[in-house]
Amino acid sequence: DTYGWSLLMLGDRLHSAARVDDDKAKYRAAIKHFEVAAKILSTSSDALFNWANALFDLSMAARNGAPEVMTRSAEQFMLRAVAKYREAIAIDPVFADAHNNLANALFDLARAGYPREDNGMLREAFRHYEKAIKKTETPHIVHNNYAKALHDLARITKDPRLYKKSLVHFDIAAKCNPDYYSVFLSWGHALSDLARITGSAKDYAAAVEKYRRAAEIDPADTAAHHSWYYTLLSLADMSIKSKKEAFLDQAKAVSREQKRRRALLLKNQ
Repeated sequence: DTYGWSLLMLGDRLHSAARVDDDKAKYRAAIKHFEVAAKILSTSSDALFNWANALFDLSMAARNGAPEVMTRSAEQFMLRAVAKYREAIAIDPVFADAHNNLANALFDLARAGYPREDNGMLREAFRHYEKAIKKTETPHIVHNNYAKALHDLARITKDPRLYKKSLVHFDIAAKCNPDYYSVFLSWGHALSDLARITGSAKDYAAAVEKYRRAAEIDPADTAAHHSWYYTLLSLADMSIKSKKEAFLDQAKAVSREQKRRRALLLKNQ
């Protein structure tokens, strides 16, 4: 037992060190420790989980700073991560973090296909997010991940029901953690995409409020400002006279603030 936990600790240290600068050699060294620990009964599920996490991070490192680009090697690492998460869950069926991370891995793999289609991978991810929600100690993270996956499938299928379901989970995540930047940014994106389908000024206005909140949470933000600006322009296009002018004035103010923040970021680099 002591040997297994010692291997896990050494693997964790190597994994943490690897994350600092995406050191692939350290990721592989960590994986070797987890592989041995996985053979010891008392540490098998934790070791498989950590092994999968290291493979997940190694997949990201294999993309050379472009996480949205799925290279062949990155895909192979992620497929191996999926297999290890499944093995961990087979040992411990209520392992919430393993369900969440397996769903994240499936979500990532689902984005690799082109053209995008409803190939069942995202729907499998949904089932794992639902299992994770029941036992998780970080509900804001799981609900946010689930909401983003629902939004992704909504984009593919153009199904308003999926958009609305994603909004429910963003709302729950925000209630669990009202200062979670990623929730409000992604919530704004989902509302903006829904508004483009429905043509609803109400959805555009709701998106504006989510982007505004994201920008308040992160003083260094520029991403929310970018989307906030273009959403205000969409509202201006739908409006007339004084309302149109008001939205255009707001958009100009948001653009000025975005430029100020970008300049500050460049200065501090």
